[in-house]
Amino acid sequence: PKSRISQTASGFIIRFADEFLIKSSRTAYRYGHQCEISKMVQYVYKNTMGSDAKAFEAVDTIGIDHFVGNKIPPLKVINKVSDRARSKSGDYGYMFYQDNRKFNFKPLQYLFQQDPTTEFINVDFPALGLPTIPTINVLVFFIFHNNT
Repeated sequence: PKSRISQTASGFIIRFADEFLIKSSRTAYRYGHQCEISKMVQYVYKNTMGSDAKAFEAVDTIGIDHFVGNKIPPLKVINKVSDRARSKSGDYGYMFYQDNRKFNFKPLQYLFQQDPTTEFINVDFPALGLPTIPTINVLVFFIFHNNT
């Protein structure tokens, strides 16, 4: 929809980032949690997004951890606690990312194990003399990282 950009101008705003990334950069997280890190990340995500929250899936972590968001962006909270996360099977390297269906908090190993999420199919045009390219399966995801 058309938006008011300044006092004298209006126009369209095009965003190339997910709403969570935008809200995270504008929010100071001030809550504390004492629970499993996978639950903590889910709380941070849902508290930030409110009623706009999309589907969320996490691989359960072990151990109880404590963190207080000392007025830092929610994405930075998630990045800080993900360094300490460990799955029940001993996997490290948790990533908070979004694929084309939902937000995820999983170890990096799970990205390599899951099935492709998108399939690109080449349409064959023999009349144009173009070579046939086989179907390509790819895994589509976006990793959120805040360098601030």
